[in-house]
Formats: sequence, C-alpha cells, structure tokens
Amino acid sequence: LDDNFVTQLTEFVKRILGGYKDVPYHNREHAYHVVISTNKLIDLMVIRQNAWSKKKPPVTFGLRNDPTALLALLFASLIHDVEHQGIPNRQLAVEDDRLAILYNDQSIAENWSIYIGFSELLQDEFQHLRTVLFPEKEEYQRFRKLVVNLVLCTDIASPERSQLVKSK
Repeated sequence: LDDNFVTQLTEFVKRILGGYKDVPYHNREHAYHVVISTNKLIDLMVIRQNAWSKKKPPVTFGLRNDPTALLALLFASLIHDVEHQGIPNRQLAVEDDRLAILYNDQSIAENWSIYIGFSELLQDEFQHLRTVLFPEKEEYQRFRKLVVNLVLCTDIASPERSQLVKSK
C-alpha cells in the first residue's frame, strides 16, 4: 500500500473518531473497544489457522476468503456509534428529534452513524482510498450493504431487527 493510501486511511479514521461525542457510553473509548474486539474475533476465527492444527478448525462462515466482509466488519465497528448523542432512540422519537423525523423513528442513531461514516468515506479527498479498497463498483456496493446491515443489527431495541438477526 502506498503512502497516499496510508495517509488517507489515517485521516479517515481520525475524522470518524473525532465525530464521537463526549457522552457516558457511546463514545470514542467504546468505539475503540468494539474495533479491538472485532479485530481479535477476526484474528481468532480467520487468521490463526495454526493454533487449531491439532483440533477441529474453527467455523469461519466463509470469512477467511472474503476480504470485503472482513473490511465491512472493521468499518462497521469503527462507525457504528459515531455522532451518537447518548440518548436512546425511543427518547429521540418521543421528543421528535430531527433525526427521528429524518429516519421515521427507525434505528435513528444507527442510521445517522451509517450516514456519517459513508458521507466521510465518499469525500473527494478519500478517492484514492476508495479506489484501492474497491477497484470494482460491485465490491463497494456489497461492502456498503454489509456495513448497513451490521450497524443496523446493533439496534438491540428494534424487535424487527432482533427477529431478523435471530432468524439468520
């Protein structure tokens, strides 16, 4: 990876982390813990094949051969609560918050975080980053769909989303 890619990736991560608010839970520290935990899970499931040599190898659900899905997991972990106000979706809906109106009371904070994450990624200054990560448009479209689903699954108060996740 060239220096321009590394510079753009670093700047993107800084911007996302800068979007986390100083709230009691859904803050920068929480994002850090989720990203590190996701990375560790990927490491245990996918990368450390030798650790399982004498045992049955772990089920990886196809992730070992799917770099787009691995990137989606890490990206979703990074952005999943960016700009979270520290207020539950239910309260945002009760108060007719502008985001509740925008997202029709559905996974309000999660939808906003998705918007912020992709709005930043699609800035002109991250063109090289996107070109390297997604040489084909179909890869980006699949990545986006995965990230949207992953972040929306973090809305544990949504009975519809919880049922969908359980069914899968």
